[in-house]
Amino acid sequence: MKFFAILAALSATIGTTLAADICRPTGTDCFGSAVCCLGIQENNCCNLGAASNRIRMVVPANSRSQGWTGSGCTGSVATNTNPQARTVCFTYSGNRLSGRWLTGLSSRVKREPETEACAEPNAVLRVRDGVTTKIDLRDGMTVEDALEARDGNVVEAVAYDGEYVSVDE
Repeated sequence: MKFFAILAALSATIGTTLAADICRPTGTDCFGSAVCCLGIQENNCCNLGAASNRIRMVVPANSRSQGWTGSGCTGSVATNTNPQARTVCFTYSGNRLSGRWLTGLSSRVKREPETEACAEPNAVLRVRDGVTTKIDLRDGMTVEDALEARDGNVVEAVAYDGEYVSVDE
């Protein structure tokens, strides 16, 4: 009996630790510099900060990625399935303002009656000379402020070792 209780507790713990990265590329390279919600939990919306026809996501296996036309994960949605854990760049025919990820591969989308609270980007990933650094956005710092502060050596940019590989959709 104790074995099953331990197994259930371990399963619950593992289930709550899954997270993803949802990013808006800032340049022409989807795997270059980006504004991101790093470590976002399942079913939490990430406002991208600006309209983009591309969203880069690092997602766990057995999940779905969603790009929404409206902020707060509202409007029209495009959903992609992720049978395997991967880093992928989704290119859409129209602009997207927010994204989120869900567990499971079902294509059903649960629409909430009200706009949900969305996370704002918490980091800027910056690529220079092939090296990716992360700048934490804190205390209401905007992306532009973070980049200016980094250039002026006011904020720290730490090495970021996320693996980004292109996946054809």
